[in-house]
Amino acid sequence: MVTQVEFLKPTAHKNFAIIESLNIDFTNGLIALTGETGAGKSILLGSIQLLLGGRADSNSLLDKTEKCIVEAEFEIDENTSAIQLLQQNDLEFNSPLIIRREILTTGRSRAFVNDSPVNVAFLNELGVLLIDLHRQFDTLEIKDNIEQLQIIDTLANNVVLLSAYQEAHQEWILLRKKLQQLITQKQAIQQEYDYNLFQYNEIETMSFKPDELENIEEELKVLSNAEDLKQAMESSLYALSDQEEQPILTQLKQVLNTLNAQSHNFKKLEPLVTQLNSAFIDIKDIYDTLSELKDEVVFDDDKLNLLLDRLNEGNRLLKKHGFQSTNQLIELRAELSNKLEIAVNIDESIATLEQDVNVALQKVQELAGTLSKIRKSEAQKTETAVNKLLPKVGMPAARLKIEVKEIALQQNGADAVQFMLDANNINKFSPIGKAASGGELSRLILCIKSLMAAVKHLPTLIFDEIDTGISGETAKQVGTLMQAIATKHQVVVVTHLPQIAAKANCHLYVYKQANDSGKITTQIKYLDTQERVAQIAQMLSGDKPSATAMQAAKELLNIEV
Repeated sequence: MVTQVEFLKPTAHKNFAIIESLNIDFTNGLIALTGETGAGKSILLGSIQLLLGGRADSNSLLDKTEKCIVEAEFEIDENTSAIQLLQQNDLEFNSPLIIRREILTTGRSRAFVNDSPVNVAFLNELGVLLIDLHRQFDTLEIKDNIEQLQIIDTLANNVVLLSAYQEAHQEWILLRKKLQQLITQKQAIQQEYDYNLFQYNEIETMSFKPDELENIEEELKVLSNAEDLKQAMESSLYALSDQEEQPILTQLKQVLNTLNAQSHNFKKLEPLVTQLNSAFIDIKDIYDTLSELKDEVVFDDDKLNLLLDRLNEGNRLLKKHGFQSTNQLIELRAELSNKLEIAVNIDESIATLEQDVNVALQKVQELAGTLSKIRKSEAQKTETAVNKLLPKVGMPAARLKIEVKEIALQQNGADAVQFMLDANNINKFSPIGKAASGGELSRLILCIKSLMAAVKHLPTLIFDEIDTGISGETAKQVGTLMQAIATKHQVVVVTHLPQIAAKANCHLYVYKQANDSGKITTQIKYLDTQERVAQIAQMLSGDKPSATAMQAAKELLNIEV
């Protein structure tokens, strides 16, 4: 069940066209705007269109020395689409939502949502979620095939099913893209396979260990200087302990014993004795380690040549690949191994992915088929319902036909929807944008919106000049249809017909008046009951309504006479 939601609240207009300063409080339900031709009703709608991202220029300024400001409040607590859009763009959300558009004296314009600056493109995107404005000569969205498809989906309550389809469709698209990337990758891999295999074998044959080339360089230094190293260590060992006369360790031991014997007579010797003892131990350790290292240093000409060959080959590979270390060669070997493994297994991966793509496609096709079936059924129901309404809105000879044609899989399914109209009952259907006049198109939209209003929250609906070419009972029926929509939605109608104005919950009268400086400006007045009777009587019979017209006006307003 759709409940009444008030979307458009107060609006402020300053220095726009012939509006000097104007505040309008929009109410719930059906709001009628009436007034003489040229009074400024269309200008008011033009200012609202600015809030929807319409074009702005300095020609709109009443006073060229001051900026123009148009501002409106919107109650959007129930408008989940608008709230979601604000959140996606990191804009603060609070209710009411305030949109402001300014036209500077230079002709530049600025837009603000809750005082945060936004661009016109965003205002366009947000505006369509807040106000559904229908003007006779505008390019109406309903002429668009995507909009027509959305109408059918709304009436069919396809939200959950369409969301499931779109999710499956996106998954299919991603898998298909991944498959194409894998096929392209396979082609590249096959072209590089032999070269990668050669490089891999070249490195793999060497079986490098981490830091091996760096260690070989150190080992070669030892082997190349083995004789000098051995002689230096033997000389050092001899001086420390092996010479027959006074080796260093023997002399150090003697000094240690001599001082130790006298340390009890002179306490200050004790720390020196401790230091000497530590030094003796360290030098003894040095001697033992030198003895071990001396045995390790053995000149091996075969080993030297082997290591030189290995280092040369390693350096060649480093230079070839522009590397600095053994570990980079090892990393390259792992990378090449991975590429070669992918090349070997890629056919299997492609086969698996092709199967996944086919499964995903089957799911998408099944969901698309279900959508198509529901859409075709709903199209027939909508045709029937709209065609019953068309005579009531002054189009007795018109018939609507909704075509649902199969197309390639798209984001919204596999259907193209086309609203066709035979305006004169000659069995010749054309797209509604070509077959209907401005007034007829507006009334057709009214019929469609009346069906949508029963199943979905709609933004504020504004109809301009919907009454062109109708009168009498037809006008009354149009008013009744609007009144029904307005029980659950806010509807604003610009009208010249008393039958429609009389159905309104709120009647606003637009008129011109000279200001203090003599300039003609647009004004607006909220009509009370007696003023409504007089205004509707004037709409019926002219400036000086007769008693009969006054009585007829009361009857239209359901006022006892």
